[in-house]
Amino acid sequence: MKIIQKTLLLLAILSTTALYSNSFDKALKAININEIKQLTIELSSDKYQGRQTDTDGSRLAAKYIDSVLLSIGYNPVRQNFYSSRIDKNVSNILARIDGKDTNSFVVIGAHYDGLGVVNGEIYHGADDNISGVAAVMTLAKMYKNNGVKPAKTIIFAFWDREEENILGSNYYTSNFYKPERISLYMNFDMVGRANNGDLFPEVSYAWNNNYPYLKTICRKNLHKALPKKNQSLDITYEVRWGDGKGGSDYIAFSKFNIPYIAWMEVNMHPDYHRPTDTSDKISFVKLERVIRLSYYISFNLLCFRP
Repeated sequence: MKIIQKTLLLLAILSTTALYSNSFDKALKAININEIKQLTIELSSDKYQGRQTDTDGSRLAAKYIDSVLLSIGYNPVRQNFYSSRIDKNVSNILARIDGKDTNSFVVIGAHYDGLGVVNGEIYHGADDNISGVAAVMTLAKMYKNNGVKPAKTIIFAFWDREEENILGSNYYTSNFYKPERISLYMNFDMVGRANNGDLFPEVSYAWNNNYPYLKTICRKNLHKALPKKNQSLDITYEVRWGDGKGGSDYIAFSKFNIPYIAWMEVNMHPDYHRPTDTSDKISFVKLERVIRLSYYISFNLLCFRP
């Protein structure tokens, strides 16, 4: 009887391993550099006038994001609200994959708003933050195509009004029915510039200090996701306090003590918050590697963490 039980257990482990291996293959095939380029070039073009909140450009950008989500099989919803603080209408865009547990959540997000037009010049915001939008959109496609129902429900979020006030994500968490049911937030903000070149591009990986396993899981998955040392990432690990303070949407989750991972630039480039932050300066080599590693990390956290 014990031999039969051990055999069945071994078969179950082998079957699960094969399933996960197959799902990774399917997910990685969903990464399409041309699609990432198309989205980045489109949303940072003059057509969208810098995507400042509650402008025609912002509304047009939101419609474009909706259309891409629809094309990969999602039914996006809007979380719209009026902010008396800035006298503007704010619009978050949300899409979800229901997990086996529909009451436990992982949120993956990036802001899509920008600074708009300042003194007659369009602030294109390609790195800040269409690079993040492209990362979240690609991850949404990867999870849609991997053939595995996640253990938890995944929310893909495109935040409005991060610039200046961080209103969109703060509204989301403050109105979430039980924030403690969110077991992870992964944020992308300015992940598209290889300031030190494409060979070994640098990127910052930050997490809140009371969840040290978030650093460990990145280290463990780095060489799985990017096995070739000459085709990897130069990661700066930055532990941050889980005190709800910071400069991007992760603070909306930090204030509720929700574990977060924040991908961002190591150092601000000269085009930060300038009209010259354009799509021709994006490193799609770096962006693809960040997306690939983020998938490995999020998938493992979905499957193996409570």
